[in-house]
Amino acid sequence: MLYRQYKDAPMSDLKQLGQELLSRNSTDSAMAVYTIISDRYETGRRLEDKVYAAEARNRLGVLSFLSSNYVDAYSHFVTAIEMDGRADAPGYLNLSAIYLYYGDRRRAYELLH
Repeated sequence: MLYRQYKDAPMSDLKQLGQELLSRNSTDSAMAVYTIISDRYETGRRLEDKVYAAEARNRLGVLSFLSSNYVDAYSHFVTAIEMDGRADAPGYLNLSAIYLYYGDRRRAYELLH
């Protein structure tokens, strides 16, 4: 239902909705909204949607990490980094948290420098 309701909404509205849902602790609904944002970029490849999609992937990664789903978190962070394309992309910091969680300080350090 959420998908049908918001699938054609502007990206800025979806971003705001996702933030509102997170503030109300509606994490499942927030994940659905962030998935809509991410999927829209991946299927349409509109350059103006790239920033929204990278941020959405980061948020999906954080939510997955907090749910102890580290495989999904890793995948979302790597995709966010690829979408972002910057050397200082926020996904690097998030990805380093996974390496630290598993005790791989060397890889975590490499991502941060």
